[in-house]
Amino acid sequence: KKFPLNEMVFIAGYRTGKINIWNDLATLEERGKYLQYVKTLESLLCSGSWNNTEEETYKNTSYHLWRQLVLTCNSFGSRLINQQKYPKALGKLGGIEDMSSIVHCPPPPLFLSSRVQLSPVSIHNILEILEKAQGLISYDKMVDPDTANELKAFVKDAYGHYYAKRNKPNAALQYVTAAVNMHRRRNDPLNVSKCRLHSAYVLFQLGRYDESARTMKDILDMVENGSLQSQGNSDDYQLVLLVAVTYHNIAVHQLTVGRIGDACISSQNARRLARLCLSVSSRYIHNFEATHKRALSELTSVMEKEQNKDEV
Repeated sequence: KKFPLNEMVFIAGYRTGKINIWNDLATLEERGKYLQYVKTLESLLCSGSWNNTEEETYKNTSYHLWRQLVLTCNSFGSRLINQQKYPKALGKLGGIEDMSSIVHCPPPPLFLSSRVQLSPVSIHNILEILEKAQGLISYDKMVDPDTANELKAFVKDAYGHYYAKRNKPNAALQYVTAAVNMHRRRNDPLNVSKCRLHSAYVLFQLGRYDESARTMKDILDMVENGSLQSQGNSDDYQLVLLVAVTYHNIAVHQLTVGRIGDACISSQNARRLARLCLSVSSRYIHNFEATHKRALSELTSVMEKEQNKDEV
């Protein structure tokens, strides 16, 4: 029998006398006390009453719980990054709202603003929570080697997200490339593709538009040839969303280089696919709509100019 996370934490809380653990955690999250939230769970899972239990069911679940703890910590780091205030002008495609993309850990960037200012306090908080995630991975009593490599890749990707938001694309590319290689060594093509989508964004930041476009085309090719076969319903939705975001980013790239007609097709593909996985894409629908609306507006403008030329 496998127990869900909430039941396992409740049992651990009961054994350590922390009956209201979920209320405590909810309060910490609401107040943005993310590091304290993680440390509370860490203390709970490392408690003697938990580790010394005789039930093999609970012992066998400890790896899963610790993995979820690291993912939660890493996700909080990404949340702190995404909570920063961004300039209203979003580079060459000003007018498209700030957005983040798919994947549970971390939410990767799409094509956002060209420059982001982070306050020193915010930078400290972000790095502190990401360093905490790294520290949790090193606790080998709770993390098996394969899971450790998986989690290290997620944290590398989070650092890439952080440096991309700080407009340090060279550093971001190093971290994201490391994450790609780590997922590749684990034979995890879905996460490889997610991280490659992030690398395409960073390449776009660096002005390496052709490489960015080729990377996104490679992702679509992997989907088409079946290299990203999903493992279940959750992965099915993640895969559809991955393709939707890829088409969206391709549309943004095409708008940037003046391929307006192609951008309309790509953005429409993104919208159509997003509607097939609303359970995971609903928060991004308005971004896809904004990009498609801009593509149609650009196309209308081009057609009007051509018509005016013909009339002259």
